[in-house]
Amino acid sequence: APGPLADVPKGNGASVLVADDDSLQLRIAERTLRQLGYIVHTVSSGEEAVAFLADHKQDIVLLDMVMDGIDGTETLRRIKKKNPGQIAIILSGFACSDRVD
Repeated sequence: APGPLADVPKGNGASVLVADDDSLQLRIAERTLRQLGYIVHTVSSGEEAVAFLADHKQDIVLLDMVMDGIDGTETLRRIKKKNPGQIAIILSGFACSDRVD
């Protein structure tokens, strides 16, 4: 029987960088995205994301909003400064925040 992701559009080898300071969330995202056909790289901070992207082009970047060090918004600002066309999504596990509408 097909699994729960059988009818979901696949990544077809697109590269994704996931930045999250929660190791469990990183593992979940990595496993799920790999099952969907993405090439996945993970980092545990915004600073690591900026450094990784300096040498490794990625199709998509997924950023946690709330991280130790620079947060998702500042990380995206730094990424866009060097690569204005970078596609990125900022996520938050917090339902209530003055940073998330």
